[in-house]
Amino acid sequence: MAGGVTAAGLPRRRLTERLDTVEGLLAHLDGTVADLLGRTVAALRAAEPMAAAMDYVATFDMRRRATMYLTYWTAGDTRNRGREMLAFATAYREAGVEPPRSEAPDHLPVVLEFAATVAPGRDASC
Repeated sequence: MAGGVTAAGLPRRRLTERLDTVEGLLAHLDGTVADLLGRTVAALRAAEPMAAAMDYVATFDMRRRATMYLTYWTAGDTRNRGREMLAFATAYREAGVEPPRSEAPDHLPVVLEFAATVAPGRDASC
């Protein structure tokens, strides 16, 4: 594989690190949310990284009903999405954050990370 990264190498380590973080946060949750998220973590730990990636693509990239691109829900697959993505990028900049370069600004994980790190009404340097 390119760069010597194998399916059991770097992708597995990154997934494991992320799952460790999620598992640590589970201690702060209870009820159905904790149960469902705990089962998801266990399933991802048991899965091969490539299989988990293929499941992700099949669920979120191949089904319009489960897309993580938020402007799809408001503008559909039209030219208006560009204008709406620009609005996301503008919101990031106004909060003192550079829009992502490797992902669309309306991608749900990007929006959640932004929301978790920038307080409303304050820029990111505060």
